[in-house]
Amino acid sequence: MKRINDKIKLSEIMDTLGLDGSTSKQGIQLFRRLVDLINNEPTQDIFYLSINDAFFASSFGREGIVKVAKHFRKTKGLCLVDIEDEEVLENLISGVARLEQPIPYYVEDELNLVHANKIGTPSKSNAQVYEYTLKRELTNAHDISEAFELKINNASNKLKILFEEGFLLRKEDKSSSGGIEYFYYPIK
Repeated sequence: MKRINDKIKLSEIMDTLGLDGSTSKQGIQLFRRLVDLINNEPTQDIFYLSINDAFFASSFGREGIVKVAKHFRKTKGLCLVDIEDEEVLENLISGVARLEQPIPYYVEDELNLVHANKIGTPSKSNAQVYEYTLKRELTNAHDISEAFELKINNASNKLKILFEEGFLLRKEDKSSSGGIEYFYYPIK
């Protein structure tokens, strides 16, 4: 598994706030707490939420976890770790579908996306580009253009769509021509 040192432990937050994970109202309390924690770390861009020893209803997961990922879309990423119960993932599917927000997670060393059928996954036409970005630290339109023999604007569009849909984050840098060049990276 990827070495993840700093984890936000969901069970500890739930215990501290006295949440049993049964209602959307409690999910909203979790949302507020997670937003505060993430906002207090302005230099960190990917946060790992440990689900170990936490169980919750789908409305709680939607309001407290999926909405956090949606809230920080394009600026910060949320990735789930330490998942011991498949039912926990099932309780996130409705939130992923309703909010159209992908949620990546690790099981051992394998990165996956919470999804049902095609909901929560990249479109068929962008899936290969997403898979390509997972193998790299940073990717730009030029890389995609060469790897998939696409015109640069088409490659740029595919990356931008994956970014807008919440599958990738991006950094900008000045290009040699004086403009701005975007570098994309997966939430993993």
